[in-house]
Amino acid sequence: MGISTFLHIPKILISVDKTIQVMKHWEELNIARATYYKYLKQGMPKETQQATDWIAQRHGLMTSGSNEIIISGKKYDATDLIDLRGQVMEAQVEHLNLKNKIKKFELSLKSGELVQSSELADTLKKILIPLKKSLDNFPSKIAKMITPEDPTAEQRIDDELQKIFQDLQKQINGQSEKSSI
Repeated sequence: MGISTFLHIPKILISVDKTIQVMKHWEELNIARATYYKYLKQGMPKETQQATDWIAQRHGLMTSGSNEIIISGKKYDATDLIDLRGQVMEAQVEHLNLKNKIKKFELSLKSGELVQSSELADTLKKILIPLKKSLDNFPSKIAKMITPEDPTAEQRIDDELQKIFQDLQKQINGQSEKSSI
């Protein structure tokens, strides 16, 4: 194995005035320096002949006379490529929209606009359990204050309160009906 298998040895040009010029690899390939490095990132081999072949194959794909290119055995024409590009752009827009929604959600969570469901459940229990106890005691207290001589007043108030509880339960279960209140 010679040294040229490990290192790229540039071509040496001898001009008419007998000065020696070293040719850069991108100059040998007749491409711009930036293009050379871009092609390297895309998988172009460093060896000159292989790189020349790679560039020719790539150029042939872009300018084939049939207006088709073949990628992994599948043929694509210009309209297919435009459609694919459009799909890619749509996916990019959707991706950006989803990222924006996630950011909004995170900001809402940080600012306290949103709370964890467990935290909400705990807060509702702290409010609703004492309220239920107070409402359960309500019929006897109010009946004694309003009509102490009527023994059926407490039962009638309790019946109305039970109707309210039943309506609330229907709402919770998704069976919303018009209330009888």
